[in-house]
Amino acid sequence: MKNLKTLLILSMVILLSISSAVFSILKPENQDDKWKVLQFPYENMMDDHFRRLVDEFNINKKLPQNKYEFEEYRNKIINGLWKSFGWKPNKKTDLHARITGKTDMGDYIIEKLLFQSMPGVYVTANVFVPKNITSPVPAIICPHGHWEYGRYQPQVQSRGIGLAKLGYIALMLDAYGFGERKYTGHGNSYFLFPTGITLEGLQIWDNIRTVDYLLTRDDVDPQKIGITGASGGGNQTMYTGLLDPRIKVVVPVASICTLKGLFFRGIGCVCETTPNILRYADLWDITAATAPKPLLYINTVLDPIFPISAGRESFFETKKIYNIINEGEKVKKVEIFAKHDYNKSMREAMYGWFDHWFNNKPGFHTEEPGFSTLPVDAEVFKVLSNGVELESPETLLSLNYKIAKNLPIKKEIRNKKDWEIHKTTLKNKLIDEIFGGLPLEKPYEAKITRKIEEDNFRFEKILYRSEYDIYIPSLIFLPKTESTKKPVIIYLNRLGKEEALKEKMVMEFVNDGYAVMLPDLRGTGETALNPEEPEKGESIIVRNSIVSGRHILGERVYDIIMAVDFMSIHPEIDKEKIFVYGKSAEGLMAIFAGALSDKIKGVIAENIPNSYISQEEFKHPYIIFIPNILKLADIPDIASLAAAKRLLIINAVNSVNKSLSKEELYSSFSRTTEIYRLLDSEKNIKLSITPEENIFNEIQDFLEFE
Repeated sequence: MKNLKTLLILSMVILLSISSAVFSILKPENQDDKWKVLQFPYENMMDDHFRRLVDEFNINKKLPQNKYEFEEYRNKIINGLWKSFGWKPNKKTDLHARITGKTDMGDYIIEKLLFQSMPGVYVTANVFVPKNITSPVPAIICPHGHWEYGRYQPQVQSRGIGLAKLGYIALMLDAYGFGERKYTGHGNSYFLFPTGITLEGLQIWDNIRTVDYLLTRDDVDPQKIGITGASGGGNQTMYTGLLDPRIKVVVPVASICTLKGLFFRGIGCVCETTPNILRYADLWDITAATAPKPLLYINTVLDPIFPISAGRESFFETKKIYNIINEGEKVKKVEIFAKHDYNKSMREAMYGWFDHWFNNKPGFHTEEPGFSTLPVDAEVFKVLSNGVELESPETLLSLNYKIAKNLPIKKEIRNKKDWEIHKTTLKNKLIDEIFGGLPLEKPYEAKITRKIEEDNFRFEKILYRSEYDIYIPSLIFLPKTESTKKPVIIYLNRLGKEEALKEKMVMEFVNDGYAVMLPDLRGTGETALNPEEPEKGESIIVRNSIVSGRHILGERVYDIIMAVDFMSIHPEIDKEKIFVYGKSAEGLMAIFAGALSDKIKGVIAENIPNSYISQEEFKHPYIIFIPNILKLADIPDIASLAAAKRLLIINAVNSVNKSLSKEELYSSFSRTTEIYRLLDSEKNIKLSITPEENIFNEIQDFLEFE
């Protein structure tokens, strides 16, 4: 509630100064840079922002000082992780495990394993088993990362063969979307986030069920189960090693560093994007909480993905916690002068660590036995060969739909009082739980830095800060009219103000007597992370924001609200006629902003998706898939928060970005229209299917309607 109050009174406490003074970072006027505001493009702004969030988190962190405090510390992190992963089955179902084939390789055997981690979720794996076992032996789980060939990759095979030759059982399982599970999907699984599912969490669950399977085998020593993997497999190792108490020794490889180190290049994949983790832990907190289990870091000095400096920092912080509980001898770090890999030297460090703790071998190094790997398409690996079939296999999309269709549970709204209570609760939760709260610091300046006259219009260059480390370069176009106060449209574009200027509708509005504000929302335009490859830069920003607990869509909504506050005190703007227009993802931002700012009088949202729930694959920008949003509301419910403001929804689309029919449009947004009707404001909402050439006229009619 505190954050909501902060939002509602923000305009009263923010000091916005309008002047012609020029910031020291502003660019001198140059015809080649007519629409530029900054002296230099600030491409690192979002990098700097996310690293600042890490610093803010760490500066007030209270570390445990004894074993009692350590238990609280560890439990908080474990609970946080399960909340971040969002969902797991209420109970473990039967594995229905079966070996579909075996191949004798001389001194070891390769088994083909199939089991179900959940109903319809099949895991394909290989078990490398030493020959002539006479008593139970240690078993090592080997999740793989983003190797091209998954568990068939030579570096992954080598682990299995080497461990088996040294007397260990090694189990290599396919990750979602790899090997014989390619059909499930992987990198495109951003659609999981709104439901609260995470790919990382699903993979951890597979690993936990792998432990369940190993414990059914007579040849496995239940007190000697370890786990090791590299890169994405190293992340799985880190999380599973903490969360499953039956795993006794943990060896993450070429993966563990710090969030600050990762933000430099961006969290790599959907499966490595753990929502909101920064709200309760840095990555070294995860490894530190693994204590007192024996933990070996293996890093490469030349790793371009997980920087060695960040790996060292993570290790030192972890070591500090191990020392506090007097378990310092159980954590060690090995560095190999190599690039991102799991090579022979790294494997020998891993063998030595497991030998030391499981077999009481002195030292921490074991030489790798000689062997040759098999071709990546070798039949000995194929679990589903020889007619083995899967019964009703689930994909990530089908699994997501089964859960999503039961979310959210719609609250019955019977009268206006019910609505006010529901609206207030929903807004508070959106701000605090979904968007991670509002900035605590007030923005510093908001200034008109230059006014320029053209033949048919005037424009002003503006720079404002929506947070102290976030600059928003913007333009305001003003018609040459006698009127002092003008209605204004805050016009949003995914790539920023210069891209927006390519759309003829901008000048059509100006010619029609409207002021038009074009902001470079954070991470776009002059502050784009990767202006040469904007989609790539955007995906990095989105993943970093998810991990930080401050989703970029919510942050940009805040940028819009700050723009609205600025417009409300601009001397030429009619503060009673502030409208926001956006298309696709920016249309959703406009709707969220309309829901959260009382100063916005109307919202125009074009081509927005009608729902986060679909049986078909989504073809929408990554940014719209906000973690856990479906636990609160679907898109039509969010749109209803704008009631009774003016709301125009034009050409809404389905999950595959196909325009809805009239019947589909009205059905999809029936919840929205119901709320408007309840508030006696049905005239203020319009759902429209409009040809491209008529969209400006449709918006014009909407804006001028009284």
